[in-house]
Amino acid sequence: MVSTGSTGNTGDLTIQARNSVNITENGNLALSALSSGSTGNLRIETGTLKIENTNGIGAFSSGSGSAGSIFIQAKNAFEVINGQIITGALLESKSRSDITIDTKRFNLTNSAALVTNTFGAADAGNIVIRASESASMSGVSPSNSLYSFISSATAGEREDSTGNIIKATGNGGNITIETPRLTLSDGAGVSTSSLQS
Repeated sequence: MVSTGSTGNTGDLTIQARNSVNITENGNLALSALSSGSTGNLRIETGTLKIENTNGIGAFSSGSGSAGSIFIQAKNAFEVINGQIITGALLESKSRSDITIDTKRFNLTNSAALVTNTFGAADAGNIVIRASESASMSGVSPSNSLYSFISSATAGEREDSTGNIIKATGNGGNITIETPRLTLSDGAGVSTSSLQS
């Protein structure tokens, strides 16, 4: 985890693994900005990235600082099985955290998710997926009956630490999928939404 709870900033978190990166069974990578300080970006460069049975990768900001964005380059394959990559802009945060994935084969299965949310004034992050061969989403988790999905949302109201209700005023992010073949099955979906009037 890369975290700042003060006015200072952190550097980038970069992982370079020639063959593969596996994040499984409650393993995680995270960026967290809790005050006015900001974190750097999270970058993964590898052949195959697999996230399974874990929250996986996240970037969150809850103060006036900002969490960085997530950049993944998995040359051969990107796969999430019952796991997620999520970014969230909370409360006072003014900056979004994007998710960008470049790969050959992109696959979400068994309640896998890519999510960007905003609960405050910042916009939700953009999601960009470039899969040169194929992109597929399918499967329902046997443990919670949830479908695989990609989503960006303005997420309504949230209570801050003093009990005040903060309404989200930021915009939902854009979702872009570039691939020659896209397959959605078993209830899997892609959506942008606003839960705040």
